[in-house]
Formats: sequence, structure tokens, C-alpha cells
Amino acid sequence: MAVLLAATAIMVMPYAWMALSAFKSQQEFAAAPNKFWISRPTLENFRGALDPGTGRMGLYLFNSLLYASTVTVFQLALNSLAAFAFARLKFRGRDVLFTILLSTMMLPFAVRLVPQYLIAVNLGIVDTLPGVVAPSLAGAFGIFLLRQFFLNIPSELEAAARAADDVARLHARRVEVVRPYARGWLEHAREGEEAERALHEPPPRSTNRVTPSHGLDGRSSGASSSRQGSVGSSGGVARS
Repeated sequence: MAVLLAATAIMVMPYAWMALSAFKSQQEFAAAPNKFWISRPTLENFRGALDPGTGRMGLYLFNSLLYASTVTVFQLALNSLAAFAFARLKFRGRDVLFTILLSTMMLPFAVRLVPQYLIAVNLGIVDTLPGVVAPSLAGAFGIFLLRQFFLNIPSELEAAARAADDVARLHARRVEVVRPYARGWLEHAREGEEAERALHEPPPRSTNRVTPSHGLDGRSSGASSSRQGSVGSSGGVARS
């Protein structure tokens, strides 16, 4: 436990010295830069940094925000494209190019700084925002990290998406190209289907229906009258 506390104190001490030095006056800081404690705390440094007339803190913050946002957008765009090409596309020399890309991560920053500066001088972009942003638009570490992520995605998902895209394109081609030329034939086919449906449909039934009671009474009365007629005729034959 004591070892951890000592290690924590050693790591936190530089940050504490920096924060406390911000409250020192320029004379006190110049007289004893390594002095940890403050004899006369002051806020003069913060007033000078935030003063619009003398301080340039607003410009510094704007440049930092612009640099960070621009580099983030270009890193996401360029690194993702290169990583997808190394992970999914098959072309000659892919593994060799990826090995060369990874080897650039082993070079120290000081080794790459001088060539970058010479390129910026030749392009005339020294002391400009493009000169600061251009070296960080793409990075080998980001490409490597995204490539490993793309390799973990199943290829069946891409095959399914590609099949769905082909079906959508086929439907769009049929709608945009084939259907205008076949509009007349489609109308004739629709008319023929309606005519054939009309032939197979049963005729409409009549709405005037006889109630069952009246129908039964009519049948019974007709039957009784026919019986009486037959009885009368038989009686007449017997008399004769």
C-alpha cells in the first residue's frame, strides 16, 4: 500500500506543480521555477490569458478545435476506406502493401518529422493550417485497427446485402425501362383478366324471395284442388 501511494504521489506531483505554478507571478516563477509552494498567489496569469486585447487563448482554442475536428473527419473517412480494402478486397500485392504500412508504425516520430517538414516547405504550406493538418489526415494505426474490426464481421452479411441490392436494382430497371414500353400490353392483359373474371362469375340472384310459409300454403292449396278435381271426375264416371 505504501508503495502504491508513493508511486501515485510521484505521478501526480508534476500536474500539481503545473496547477500551482499558474497562480504564481512572473517574478516569483522566474526567481524559483522549481519551488513547489506559492508565497503570493495571484490570478494575473488568468486575466492576461483571457483578455481579448492581449491574450490569444480564444485563438488557441479555436485552432485546437478546428484541428481536432478536421483530423477526426478525415481519419474516419480515409482509414475506413483503406481498412475495408485490406480486409475484404482481393488484389495483387495486398499483403505486401499492408506489411509496408505496418512497418511505418515502427518509425519514431522524430524520423518522420524532418521529411514532413521538407514536404511542407516544398508545397509552401509552412505556418498554415493545411501544413499542420495534412500529416495527420490518415494513420497506419487507425487503418490497422479498423481492418481487424472488419475481419470480425461475417462475410455472409455482405453477401446478403449484395443480393438485396441486386434485387433492388433489378426492380428499378424493370420499373424505369421495361414498364413504360409494356404499358399498352399491361392494359390489354388487365382488360382480358377482367373479362375472364366476368365470364366465370355466377349471375346475380333475384332480391324478390318468397317466404317459406306462403310457398307451403300455395303448394298445399294446389295439391288439394288437384285432389278435388280428380275425385269429381271419378264420381262423374261412376254415375255415368
